[in-house]
Amino acid sequence: MVDTLADIADDAPPAEALEDAIELANGRIRAAAGSLGARTMGATVVALFISQGIAHVAWAGDSRAYLLRGRRLRLLTHDHTVVQDMVDRGELGLSEAEGHPEAHVITRAVGAAPEIEVDHAAVPLVAGDRLLLCSDGLPRCVYAQDIEAILIQPDPALTICQALLQRALAEGAPDNVSVIVVDLKVG
Repeated sequence: MVDTLADIADDAPPAEALEDAIELANGRIRAAAGSLGARTMGATVVALFISQGIAHVAWAGDSRAYLLRGRRLRLLTHDHTVVQDMVDRGELGLSEAEGHPEAHVITRAVGAAPEIEVDHAAVPLVAGDRLLLCSDGLPRCVYAQDIEAILIQPDPALTICQALLQRALAEGAPDNVSVIVVDLKVG
């Protein structure tokens, strides 16, 4: 999937390019599963394309994108999970969703079905913004306010990534943890 996203041309229309790449990756993953005799293989995805001062985010599953602007962290994505669907329908409160036994059950994944539905967000950026892309392993064991406290630090992106990973591991990281931090420089 990473190779498919990396092949997007710099001058491509961002939202369409991200969706096309994810759809292509969906087909490739399904073909790989078939050649291995596997019934299904899948992965969640969150991808970012910055063009002309706008962050274009595309996702499927429960990998997330956050924007830190100033000292305020904002979630840019919406999880595709059974529990999030229950919250959206008013069947569960946010406190009940936290730690729910089906929190890990996703409703969308790249490679899981012949067609993949990809969600998009576009956010104008300003100098000093910090973006975080992460797998679900991070927010499952590190609270949003703790992620925010780490992201607020003026350290370089690599140092912030290491701090987030260390915190997740210290909290028991029940799933894989992947993080990418992107800083928009001033000037």
